[in-house]
Amino acid sequence: MDNAAQGTLWERDALDPQWYSGPFGAVRGPGYRPGGWWFLPADKPDERAFDVGPFRTMRAAMEAAEWSGVAPC
Repeated sequence: MDNAAQGTLWERDALDPQWYSGPFGAVRGPGYRPGGWWFLPADKPDERAFDVGPFRTMRAAMEAAEWSGVAPC
């Protein structure tokens, strides 16, 4: 998976095939946390309290991340 609907480049993690990184943060698959796909905004620490989701599909989580508009400074 290279792109979500908005054309953002998402890179798959080399160790975890259900983990993607992009300019808006990270999208993580159901293996990370029950319930579906999650995204962690780029401007938040890597803590479950900041995860957004769950989403039914990977694409839905990526689109939500893009809609959030959170990009690193």
